[in-house]
Amino acid sequence: MKVLVAPNAFKGSLSCADAARAMARGVRSALRGARVTAIPVADGGDGLIDALRAAQGGALVSAPAHGPLGERRRASYLWISGKRTAVIEMARASGLALVAPARRRVMAATTRGTGDLMRDAVRRGARTIIVGMGGSASNDGGAGMARALGARLLDCDGRELPDGAADLPRLCSVDARAVRTLLSGVKVIALSDVTNPLLGPKGSARVFGPQKGASPAQVRALDRALAVWARALHRDLGVSVAAVPGAGAAGGSARVCSPSPGPRSFPARTGSSTGRARAGRSRAPTSSSPARAASTARACTVRRLSLSRGARTGASPSRGWYRKARASRSRKWFPFPMRERRARRTR
Repeated sequence: MKVLVAPNAFKGSLSCADAARAMARGVRSALRGARVTAIPVADGGDGLIDALRAAQGGALVSAPAHGPLGERRRASYLWISGKRTAVIEMARASGLALVAPARRRVMAATTRGTGDLMRDAVRRGARTIIVGMGGSASNDGGAGMARALGARLLDCDGRELPDGAADLPRLCSVDARAVRTLLSGVKVIALSDVTNPLLGPKGSARVFGPQKGASPAQVRALDRALAVWARALHRDLGVSVAAVPGAGAAGGSARVCSPSPGPRSFPARTGSSTGRARAGRSRAPTSSSPARAASTARACTVRRLSLSRGARTGASPSRGWYRKARASRSRKWFPFPMRERRARRTR
């Protein structure tokens, strides 16, 4: 008999690898001679590194990073040197489990430590960075992570804001030029198993804020702060985050880690579990832009010319029949040549 054991982590008790080993031992003791295959799995949260290390190998690398409340600490990530790939768990640097329940301050918590690990991976030569978005202690929308990568978050006087979500309502501009330079040629993949948007009744603050110790008043304040952050990202970087499914993961960090493509968005090349995009690649202009309007006009002109010349059917109908077809109720071009149409009329 063949048995496949593929557990996720048991939060607070067993990692996915430990759970897989324990289950495999239990199956072997109950079913003598069974061929057991243990494959730990992860959903982007705790246990991601254990699961990928069991499947892909690699070594754990330790690097200095900021903790959830700004304290200096060391955190580890998985380095797969043969593929120049780094696997980072947000929970290891910015995780809720790193803060005692009595010390949790969601308004001051930051994701800067995750950005510290990403920067260290780039320095090591990573060309792909996989970030597991689960288990974070922060609801700062990924602002701390962006700052660790070189972004500048400025108030209306041009001064940089401190870490945490509490000061995001004072945000006036975001400068991400250093981030684009740092992540040029690097693909960032965000892994998440939630579809919550950043804002609204099912948004990051209202759904995940209470889990991180936020009071009802703080939940409302967080939602307002994230709305300011979303407007700044859209205005200054061309990144839409407000209503995108999955943008609310990890306190709103997922969309910053993997934004939509655009000529000004960051990082320079990104991806997610639902898709990948390159910010360095220019997006087609919007429908309101002159370039888009000119392109549409050219396409319509080519379409009219192709129809008038019978390009779709290979026929060259007369002008009179063409005017009659245009005036018909269906306004559709017949899918067969003129001679076949005449033969069908006589039947």
